[in-house]
Amino acid sequence: MVEMDAVVEVAGQVGAAPWEVASGVPAYGWVRVSGRMTAAEVGTVLATMAVYGGLLGDEGAAVGAAELVRGLLAVEEVIAPGGLRVRDEGTGAVVVPGCCSGLEDWREWCEVADGGEGPWLGHDPAPWFERDGAVVRVWPDGPVVGPAVVGPQVGPPVEIVPAELPGLLAGVHRELRGFLARTEEWAARHAPGLGASLVAKLDADLGVGGGVALPG
Repeated sequence: MVEMDAVVEVAGQVGAAPWEVASGVPAYGWVRVSGRMTAAEVGTVLATMAVYGGLLGDEGAAVGAAELVRGLLAVEEVIAPGGLRVRDEGTGAVVVPGCCSGLEDWREWCEVADGGEGPWLGHDPAPWFERDGAVVRVWPDGPVVGPAVVGPQVGPPVEIVPAELPGLLAGVHRELRGFLARTEEWAARHAPGLGASLVAKLDADLGVGGGVALPG
């Protein structure tokens, strides 16, 4: 059985945030984004976005929680390093996003269900897609340059039947909506009055929206 979830790679400077972050997640570890996140996990994801937005981690005066949230609202587009993680419970195969991949591009997986190439999945490692008849293989590493594999492919891959992707992506969408709900609860405590604006910003920049348009 294949599972798919949304994950964010934790930035190394999240400890500078003016709120609680998840103590059990190391720098460059993964936080699963869902409606079951703890407040500390939500804070870790938001702190990571602040780091990538240039708002946190540099030397200088400390900022308060509300000020940092206002900074997130002001960035052109929030960056959430990570993406979609896939795993096969039967084989134990797992594919995680590579460096420079972003959760904000998660909807590009819809292209795979429609026969397209799908999103770029990052580098170091460099996951990639391979179509083999009615199966799509997602390999953990290549490395790859464009559609060509350079060097040995690294496995084992996760095999996905394209017809299963609509259900998998619908599940991701539900989890992202749950994350927005948890974020609004988090903001009520840490940045009162800014929760609705923060949720609207994340909703737009992460492409959560109202639904997932997928073939048949």
